[in-house]
Amino acid sequence: LGRFGDVRLDATLIDGGLTVEQFGARGERGEVSGSLSYTPVNGDYRLEAEVDGERFLFAAPDRTPEQIEAAPRFDIESRLTGVGTTVHGLLDSLDGLLIMFGSPGVVPTTSGWLANMITGDFMYQELTTVNPFVKQQDSVRMECAVVLLNANSGRLSGDPLLVLQTERLNLFVNGKIDLSTEAMDIDINTQQRKGLGISIGEMLNPY
Repeated sequence: LGRFGDVRLDATLIDGGLTVEQFGARGERGEVSGSLSYTPVNGDYRLEAEVDGERFLFAAPDRTPEQIEAAPRFDIESRLTGVGTTVHGLLDSLDGLLIMFGSPGVVPTTSGWLANMITGDFMYQELTTVNPFVKQQDSVRMECAVVLLNANSGRLSGDPLLVLQTERLNLFVNGKIDLSTEAMDIDINTQQRKGLGISIGEMLNPY
């Protein structure tokens, strides 16, 4: 994850419950801060988490310094709750929201970074179907990206869920993801950017 400094943690553990009043860290991959609690409630455990990130970097450990410098950075806001004593239980009951704003940057296509960042291999397949030359490119210039996820009892949805703008393409993803069954119902629409001159704000405005 890279080196982090200026680490801050204010936490208590009482009667089997963990409460982190605040945490934070700053490093070469950005800044993260927030609070969380995982406490017993009626024979179960309830998770409440608020996590924010500024200029956060998603990049594989094998990326070169030049690739890291050119990569997009993300501002992140999340407010999540869940009930359960296992990861599966927490995901099955997850409520809340996740918002991410991505800055311009260069994304390596050879590492599958673009596909794995949010929605899996189908996105990369979609991009290469619309623009087969992506397969011949070592990287794609991302102008901006916005992720808008709502969680309701373990079901993620977004309308749009993702808006991605590259130097040649506007991509809109609407759909639903069931975290319990891992089933997805995804609708992807694309627009060639040549001559459009559409900004990310204009693309999100109808929603």
